[in-house]
Amino acid sequence: MASKTDWLIGELPALERAGVIDAQTAQRLRAHYSAVASASGWARWLFPVLGALLIGLGIVLLVAHNWDQLSRPLRLLFAFAPMTLGQLACIAVLRRPAVSSGTRDAAALLTALGFAAALALVGQIFHFPGDLDAYLLSCALAALPLVYLMRSAAVAVLYAAALLGWSAAVASLQRHPLAVVGGYALLLPFLLLMPAAWRGPWRGGLMLSALVPMFFAAVMLSFPSVPRLGVLWATAFGVVLVWLQRRESATAGTGAGSGFGIAVPAWGYAGVAIASLIGTVPEIWHGWFWDLGPVDAVEAWIVVAAMLAAVFAAAWWALRHRDILLLTMCVPAWVMAVVALMDTRDIAVGLALGFNVLTLAIGLLTVRDGVAARRLDRVNAGMLLLLALVALRFFDNDWSFTVRGVAFVMVGSGFLLAHAWLRRRVRT
Repeated sequence: MASKTDWLIGELPALERAGVIDAQTAQRLRAHYSAVASASGWARWLFPVLGALLIGLGIVLLVAHNWDQLSRPLRLLFAFAPMTLGQLACIAVLRRPAVSSGTRDAAALLTALGFAAALALVGQIFHFPGDLDAYLLSCALAALPLVYLMRSAAVAVLYAAALLGWSAAVASLQRHPLAVVGGYALLLPFLLLMPAAWRGPWRGGLMLSALVPMFFAAVMLSFPSVPRLGVLWATAFGVVLVWLQRRESATAGTGAGSGFGIAVPAWGYAGVAIASLIGTVPEIWHGWFWDLGPVDAVEAWIVVAAMLAAVFAAAWWALRHRDILLLTMCVPAWVMAVVALMDTRDIAVGLALGFNVLTLAIGLLTVRDGVAARRLDRVNAGMLLLLALVALRFFDNDWSFTVRGVAFVMVGSGFLLAHAWLRRRVRT
């Protein structure tokens, strides 16, 4: 049912261009079938996946209870049984092309998790030495073919999670940011060339909501332990996420049918907001100077430079489309890039003051953007950023608790009144 609904929604533009249906009919059909797919999509995907996971865990618990009493051949039989069952399920699914996406995900997950269990059990049975990072990387590479063969969004998330674990487990002197980026780049053909396998009102948003923070965290963990480099990565990555979502929304007109969902741009806004708030604290610029130039961290700086190039592309797009909010969001990344290798102790107060102004501008522009788009969630995001900025400034000052309490009550009341006024305006 899900595949038929997705197929019908995808055919509507062609039918409209051919004159079979008019624009209003296409819009009504799109709204109706999108609602149907959204209402029932979670059950079709969740129940088969949970069923496969519970069966696998049940088998593991039953075997683990009597593991020591089993002979080595019997242990090997149990070790390879889940993976073999998963492979048989994949063969059965591939012979039925009209099967639901949930069934494909369940078969692919059973195979991928079965391989991970078999690899661990064989090492335990024969006492093979092994490292956690090598084990996670092996599991990830073994799961990758299933992403494409089974068109499985769930295994794509599992692959990304294994890469994240590998990035966290590898020794600090052996971390390679370019290898992490390359590992996640192997999912790009799936995202770009197989949109029907993952796009949807519920399924696509959930998958991207998991992949985006995993990629961000994996790259962050592969960097040297230099906080300012991590903050620069966070703000640049956030700007690019916001840009991609706003560009697709502008292309689609109303943003309907966007494959980014709600959580993906939310990660972008959060990255820019948190990095900007960090920059408002003068102590950050006093204590975060380090002597680590591009020569000492070549791969990390290549990744950051590529992301900064994307920020410049976002700024150029914002200039062409007069997107003041996106253009303002690009400024913190540029400032952090310029002062990245400088000793900022002498200009710490000036930098903090500048970031206060930038954060205030981003918050106000986000509120204005939400009002213009009649998006109450965006209005609330802007007000939340302003509230966080006010809270930080209150804690920075040596005011008494009484003065701070009165100030918080007054500012909070102002925010509630502003929220009520904006809510009425957005609705009308």
